[in-house]
Amino acid sequence: MNTSTITSEAYLEGNGLKVLLLDDDETFCKLFQKIAEKRGIAVDYVLKAKQVDKIPLLEDYNAVWIDYDLDETTGLEVAEKLNLNHPDIPVVMVSSTNRVFSKDGALENIKASISKWELTEDSMEADLISSTIGDFDFAKSVHQN
Repeated sequence: MNTSTITSEAYLEGNGLKVLLLDDDETFCKLFQKIAEKRGIAVDYVLKAKQVDKIPLLEDYNAVWIDYDLDETTGLEVAEKLNLNHPDIPVVMVSSTNRVFSKDGALENIKASISKWELTEDSMEADLISSTIGDFDFAKSVHQN
């Protein structure tokens, strides 16, 4: 389905949209999940990078949000692996620091970089909706030289 001509409000009704969140902060995962569910977006979350490999039908997710600072690895390493095995799944990198993502431009699957400190409930909701329908205008600077 081409969602570019559908408004996000209309598309969200009975949508079947799914997001996978990889973050070792379970509190953030639960908050993210609650915000998404208010808009009819299903969120599954995992707390460890190695759990991503065990998810069946990974390609059924509309987007994967990955925390950069994970306990056992970096989100960028997970994004690199996803780029090899599932290049069509858009990735949104999330960080609790105002990190500059230096390798983002090399991975076409990374569509956005977001700081948790800049996220309000409203902006998280808007970015979440946008990422699930393939609209990454909120992240114009990610692949600019």
